[in-house]
Amino acid sequence: MYSRVSAMQSSKCRHESKTLARLNDAASTTYASTRLRHFIPPVCLAILLIACACGPLAAQTAPTPPVLLVATPDLGDPIFEETVILLLPGNKPPLVAGVILNRPTTIHVKTLIPHTDGQLGAAVAYFGGPVELNSVVILAKARSAPDGATPVTGKLYWMEDQATIMSFIKHDPMPKDVRICLGRAQWLPDQLVGEIQQGSWYVQPADPATILGADPKTMWSTLVERGQMQETLLKKQWNSDLELVNW
Repeated sequence: MYSRVSAMQSSKCRHESKTLARLNDAASTTYASTRLRHFIPPVCLAILLIACACGPLAAQTAPTPPVLLVATPDLGDPIFEETVILLLPGNKPPLVAGVILNRPTTIHVKTLIPHTDGQLGAAVAYFGGPVELNSVVILAKARSAPDGATPVTGKLYWMEDQATIMSFIKHDPMPKDVRICLGRAQWLPDQLVGEIQQGSWYVQPADPATILGADPKTMWSTLVERGQMQETLLKKQWNSDLELVNW
C-alpha cells in the first residue's frame, strides 16, 4: 500500500512539474516579447506559477500571496468583462479554478444554505463563474482552519464540500468575514496563459482586505488602474533595458 501511495504522489509531482514548465515557457514569452501589449511583473508571474500548480502542497499551505486576475478593458467576453477573479489554491489538477469577487447577485444566502437565518442568511451570494453554477464555494476568515477547508492566505480559507460548509456555518460567522459564491471560473493552464498573453488579464497579488473588504462597485476600476500603472512602469523599464543592450 505504501509503495502504491508513493507512486501516486510521484505521478502527481511529475504532472505538476510539467504544468509549471509549460506555464513558465509561455509566461516567459509574455514577459520577454516587445510585441505583446501586456506584461506580467516577475513577482506576479512567480505567484501565478505556484497558484497554477494546484497540487498537494498548495492544498496544505499558502506560501505566497493569493493571485487576482483582473479583466483588462480589452477583454470582450460579456461573462467576464470588468471582473476580478481570485485563483483558488489546491484545486484538482490539471485545472486552474477561481471565483469572481465583484458580481453580487440578488439571491439571499438563506435560500441556498440551510440554517442561515441570521445576518449571514440575509446577505447576498455572488456569481462566482459560469462553471458548476449549482455548486457553492465559500471564502471565509477564521481564527483556525475549518476542517476540510483549504488555506488561501493568513486566516483566509476556501471550501466547497457540503459537510465542511455546514460545519463552518454552525459557528454563525459574520457576513463581512464570508463570501458565498455560486459557480466558478475554470481554465487549463495553457489556456489561461494564452489569455494573459492576448491581453485579457492583469495578474496581481492580493491581500485579504482586498479579497473580502473591497467595494464590489469600485474593485475592478481600482485594480485596473493599478494594473495599467504596473504595465507603464514595466514598459519603461523594458525600453531602458533595450537601450542599454543596444548601447
